Amino acid sequence: MRNCTKFDLENFIKDNQDIFKHITLIDVEIYIDDKNLTDVLFFLKQNKKKLKFILYYILQGKYNDSLYGKENVSKKAKYITAMKFSGKLNPRIYCKEFFLPSGKKIVAIELLENKNFQKANKKSLKPKLESIGRYEYEFK
Repeated sequence: MRNCTKFDLENFIKDNQDIFKHITLIDVEIYIDDKNLTDVLFFLKQNKKKLKFILYYILQGKYNDSLYGKENVSKKAKYITAMKFSGKLNPRIYCKEFFLPSGKKIVAIELLENKNFQKANKKSLKPKLESIGRYEYEFK
């Protein structure tokens, strides 16, 4: 069982009312894996504008292949998604979705700052995503 910390979504939404006031939000919580908390938070703070657009879809329960989508590499990597921060290095934050009676939970698990190939079934990334697919968390 791995540990994770809840992302302060409430304040993020308040700070970005321009985009979030016109949509119906679903019951979703965002967490960050404690092992990578510092790196992921630093990256998100550096990429707030792109994060705002990614959360626009997540908070409506939608997917957008260019911003937030499922990584369908194998059955072992079921429920793995990626926050996609396009740019020269094509960075990603790999996540796992959990569908619980209390609502949807998304854990941002690992930052990949340089995704320099297109398909997730490349030899180096597929095992990583399958490993992430086995992660379990206790939500507090």
